Amino acid sequence: MIAASACVKLSGLPFNGTLGAVKVGYDGNDYILNPSNSVLKESLLDLTVAGTKNAVMMVESEAKELTEDVMLGAVNFGHEKMQVIITAIEELVADANVSQIDWTPPVSDNKAYEEFFDKYKERITDAYSITKKQERNTKLSNIKTEIIESDSNEDEDIEDKISCMFEKAQKNIVRKRIIEVREE
Repeated sequence: MIAASACVKLSGLPFNGTLGAVKVGYDGNDYILNPSNSVLKESLLDLTVAGTKNAVMMVESEAKELTEDVMLGAVNFGHEKMQVIITAIEELVADANVSQIDWTPPVSDNKAYEEFFDKYKERITDAYSITKKQERNTKLSNIKTEIIESDSNEDEDIEDKISCMFEKAQKNIVRKRIIEVREE
């Protein structure tokens, strides 16, 4: 995670914030920064925390019944200690004199997407009822190809636009299905 954060920052890609990450153990009295595997075997806590200079972004842990205060203390300890990593990455990027890539996200056409979604949501949803992954992916690919072929016009970027809207529709349909399953 640390190497990936450094690579993204060194690439010049537009990315807000620098990420750091640490592991935290706990021996019953003290927090342990980046404990070895042998220390983790005896530890009451195996926590990974990642974040930026100002915020914790991700926490994963395995613990033996610890209090909320101990867990919160571990997260705060980890966030404090990862600041050294974040500073080191920022210094590395400054020393490398990286020039940032100028990028502006494409403007989203919500009306076009809503029309696309209304027109094709049933076909895409039906494809997601296929339980065999390979068959489902083939069906989705065929639907996408049919849409591109039927909606082709003078717009040379239509294939890219349809692909983006198709992906967005898939994500929305999958999210909706997950929420519906959880509510049952």
